[in-house]
Amino acid sequence: MLMRSLCAGALVALAGSVASAGIFFESEVNNTPSTANDLGAFTGFGGSVAVDGTITPGVPNDEPDRVIPGDVDFFRFSVPADAFIGITVFDMNPTLPIFGEPGPPKGPAHDGILQILNADFITVAFDDDSGLELMPMLGVFLPAGDYYIGLSSYDDWDFAEIPLRGGPLSDITVFDGIDADTRQPHTDAFTYKMVIGVNIIPTPGAAALAGVAGLIGLRRRR
Repeated sequence: MLMRSLCAGALVALAGSVASAGIFFESEVNNTPSTANDLGAFTGFGGSVAVDGTITPGVPNDEPDRVIPGDVDFFRFSVPADAFIGITVFDMNPTLPIFGEPGPPKGPAHDGILQILNADFITVAFDDDSGLELMPMLGVFLPAGDYYIGLSSYDDWDFAEIPLRGGPLSDITVFDGIDADTRQPHTDAFTYKMVIGVNIIPTPGAAALAGVAGLIGLRRRR
């Protein structure tokens, strides 16, 4: 009876944790972590979501008080246990030629930047150009907790903050649409699709139950 109960529990847990892809449409105003769009919690063994959104340009002005910041998009999510998260951002109106396509660029390249903040709004992950064209891509292990994804454009940071120049990730401030050096906004504009995948790292007990469920399914098929 105990074994039957454990197996039934494993099957229920496994069925309830299957990652189901979805589409989320970014909505304004989400320019700060406190106004972030809520992606919810990634539970079970993880999940995935594709976010459709748009980054719009700011308005420069010689008088700093009259500058309109460039657009920044923030998204909130949580993980109940240690997890690996992978994020890739695609430019949906690219200006650079497709690989193998002849001809010059169609215009200035769009240049996204990406950060992940913890619940204290401290940067724990960052990327600039690791994806296609000049879009960001990153993968990072995170402990259980609440997090924020920030997406902006290249001018929205201070060169002194670049980790490759010796500074820690925590030195990268929260994106605000303003260049820290010139105090002018980024003027980039692009439509994007951001693909987010999360794998929850199961505890040994949960992994064992999932294994039992898998064996049961294999035996039934035979």
